Amino acid sequence: MAIRPIDMLLVVNFDIKAPERQDAFFKLIKELGESIVFIPHSLFLHTVLPDRDHVYQKLKGLLNDEDLLLISQVDIDSISGWLSSSAVEWLKTRQ
Repeated sequence: MAIRPIDMLLVVNFDIKAPERQDAFFKLIKELGESIVFIPHSLFLHTVLPDRDHVYQKLKGLLNDEDLLLISQVDIDSISGWLSSSAVEWLKTRQ
């Protein structure tokens, strides 16, 4: 059975210690979908990958033991917070 891609919005929290791996991380994020950094070390990712585990599997090859990564699916209707107007507009166009 083929896996059917769906539009999915994720929040990716990360702390990649080595600068050269940070560059590779952001390059790979761009390949996975559209993203916006909304606070340091956190970004929203809009992707068509089947689920968040697929995103994790793609990113984990860049990680070392000292790095941190947490990926969660986002339901825009159930979040609260204070973000920049550019992040709010970005989210509105991807719901």
